[in-house]
Amino acid sequence: MFFAFIQTNIFLLSEKNSIFARIKFFRIMTATALNGLLNYILTLNLSVRNSKWLAGKILESAEKKKVKTLDPEIAAIPEEFRCDPYEVSPSGDPFFADKRNVEAVRQRLEHAHSDKAEFVKIDDIDQFIESL
Repeated sequence: MFFAFIQTNIFLLSEKNSIFARIKFFRIMTATALNGLLNYILTLNLSVRNSKWLAGKILESAEKKKVKTLDPEIAAIPEEFRCDPYEVSPSGDPFFADKRNVEAVRQRLEHAHSDKAEFVKIDDIDQFIESL
């Protein structure tokens, strides 16, 4: 289901302190409500020029919402090596925003699943720790 959030402001008068408290909350519009809004706009009989203007304003608003500030860790990665970390990991960890890291993980996974992979036994780890 498609949702759109519309910000609504309510001003409440506090009787004790006689001050206004501004409370913001979001109301969810479902696809049905958005279709109702579209049908209303279509009944306005806008001229072609006005329809194009309205469409432009809606697209302009959508483009502004697309612009996101980059995480400083992601911004530090050269642009040619940057990718969307959410395509690789559901957590969106900045480690996965670097194509070089993603490729290194893929290579290690391929190696681990190949016949050439050597696995370390727990006893070997214990011996290594004891030798320190």
